[in-house]
Amino acid sequence: MRLHDKVCSSLIRLIRGNNMQQHKHAALIHQWAEGYKIQKLAVLCCDTKVKHWEDMGDTAPMWFEDDEYRVRPLGEDYVISAPD
Repeated sequence: MRLHDKVCSSLIRLIRGNNMQQHKHAALIHQWAEGYKIQKLAVLCCDTKVKHWEDMGDTAPMWFEDDEYRVRPLGEDYVISAPD
């Protein structure tokens, strides 16, 4: 099996999960695999009003269903504040 095939089958398992339902972040996972930069909404644990988008950088996102992710907007090369 070629490396590309192994990566694709791993992504399919991640996207579909064990019960073959589509993963909450399936569209973003596809975009990340295509090379788009992903940001995660970071929320301060003791004050949920304090939050901001952080670049994932070279770290692969964990794609937790409780977390919020997005594709980094074009032209933004820095961490930005989340809208209220």
